[in-house]
Amino acid sequence: MALSMFDQYKFKFSCDCGHQSEELVGRLDGIDTVACPKCGKITDLREEPHATILQEIRELAAQHDNISKARGETIERLG
Repeated sequence: MALSMFDQYKFKFSCDCGHQSEELVGRLDGIDTVACPKCGKITDLREEPHATILQEIRELAAQHDNISKARGETIERLG
């Protein structure tokens, strides 16, 4: 059994206040916005540059998971 790349790849983003955050891509499924824990500013993940970067990471994770599945591995996602 292998852990899904969605639960291994991290999405990094910075707030205007200087705070930097990382979140596992799989934990951002269905989430459109994140709030900075330092200043509270809301970042819209559907806007650029976040949308494109997040989409590229998700596509890469899916490709890696598909390769593992093709080898016969079972892929597990964190709940």
